[in-house]
Amino acid sequence: MKRVWFLGSLLLLSALAAPLGVAADKEPSANKKPSANKKPAFHISTIHTGQVKGQTVLTAFLDDPLNANLLIVTVDEGNQRNIGLFKLRDGLYQAKPEFGHQLDSNVILMDVGRLGEQEILVTFTRNKVWHYDPYTGRSRELISMSSIYGSPIFGSIPKMDLFKDLNGDGLDDFIIPDFEGFQVYIQDENRGFSAPVRVFAPPRVEMTYNDHPWYQPRQIFLSDMTLDGRQDLIFWVDDEFSVFRQAKDGTFDMYPMRIKSSVKFDHDGLEQMSTAMQYEDQSNNSAKALFQITDLDGDKVPDLVTLSITSKGVFKKKTTYEIHKGRAGDGIVEFSPIPDSRIESKGIQFEMEEQDFNSDGQIDMVISTVELSIGKILAALITRSIDIDLNFYQMEDGLYPAKPNLKREITATFSFSSGDMFFPSVLIADVDGDKVSDLLVQDGANKLKIYIGGKDGKLFAKRSVDIEVSMPNDPDLVELVDLNSDGKKDIVMRHQAAGEPRKVVIMVSK
Repeated sequence: MKRVWFLGSLLLLSALAAPLGVAADKEPSANKKPSANKKPAFHISTIHTGQVKGQTVLTAFLDDPLNANLLIVTVDEGNQRNIGLFKLRDGLYQAKPEFGHQLDSNVILMDVGRLGEQEILVTFTRNKVWHYDPYTGRSRELISMSSIYGSPIFGSIPKMDLFKDLNGDGLDDFIIPDFEGFQVYIQDENRGFSAPVRVFAPPRVEMTYNDHPWYQPRQIFLSDMTLDGRQDLIFWVDDEFSVFRQAKDGTFDMYPMRIKSSVKFDHDGLEQMSTAMQYEDQSNNSAKALFQITDLDGDKVPDLVTLSITSKGVFKKKTTYEIHKGRAGDGIVEFSPIPDSRIESKGIQFEMEEQDFNSDGQIDMVISTVELSIGKILAALITRSIDIDLNFYQMEDGLYPAKPNLKREITATFSFSSGDMFFPSVLIADVDGDKVSDLLVQDGANKLKIYIGGKDGKLFAKRSVDIEVSMPNDPDLVELVDLNSDGKKDIVMRHQAAGEPRKVVIMVSK
């Protein structure tokens, strides 16, 4: 899910509290055929991690091509870091790890990816990347590098997506952000890595509230901009696209093609727009950001999406997505300067999910928004809740409709005493194995409602299948992954509410 925070929970909380003067985001294995069930059912496991300061959860098929291992990293109050490996047996993960080790204090980040045909766990230190074996606790150096991540974070070891397939050859590569842009290491067929190609796309530098520099890597786009069947690395630098073309051997050019955009926008990505807008007058303001470059309509040519915000005051806001279809030009993709379709929402937008709901090769969208008004704020002060609209747009013949194909409503709640806000998780995934997406909506702290994906033009069933399960209070703590290779998505949830013991809850499809 892509979460839009520039006018997100902070603005909503401040708007709601204003009368009181309170200041205030794997494919199944070929050896196991997916099977569809009429009613989704799950094995539910709970792993208690206790009173720890931080927990990170990774999944990887380390020793079994069909059943994923669960890797849980915890950091205690004394900053000791431990990793435990849990195995899946008969649909359940055991409460205690089968292997456990203490991690070195110099580990900064972690990730999972494929080295050859094998999935591995990798750790990042200040100037190296290591293949870490959670069975033995030993590490083997993969590459030497430098990055903008120079020291460990106290109380946390984040998981970051730096080890992934950049060139589409099925082997994962490294793309490491540094102070000049990125270092790209391409994996070869012998499980080694190329010398780094240095990509010039310097990070953006912002100042924190106490005037310290803060570095944000540029947004990475991967699409076939040169129409040769190979995806290229794309960045927005100095008001032009920098396209690093992929060569036939899977590496990327050192020097980019510089291309002017036929589509006008103000900012490179949502975070930059968020930073710019939060300091501007909201009574009469508008901004547009580059949101995505990807093939939405399935014609093998990337399309460009922008997101714009228009503000005429706290209660008059409008969010607009504009889709500019890509067309084949002279050896390069050309985007239509006039949008081919537009999705417009009144109010504040919180999330957008892009997915092919019905497996027709076209990307559909669900957009969640809330429209503020004096009446809604007064009602929210009484009920301590506010309704959020879920709007579903299904692409047909390469275009999105002006109005949503389906609307649903969920409720967000908040606390004046703590300032906490609860957003129910909304997930789109095939959980019954019929290759049609289902809608999963959290209902409170202990229920997940599943609306089965429809056919014959219907998006989702009207009635839900309800699962009793402990749910976290933040959608960012929920992850979808096929853990048992049956073609149905499973759910991994981290519970880490302030002041409560932490745990991990796993739902594996039956």
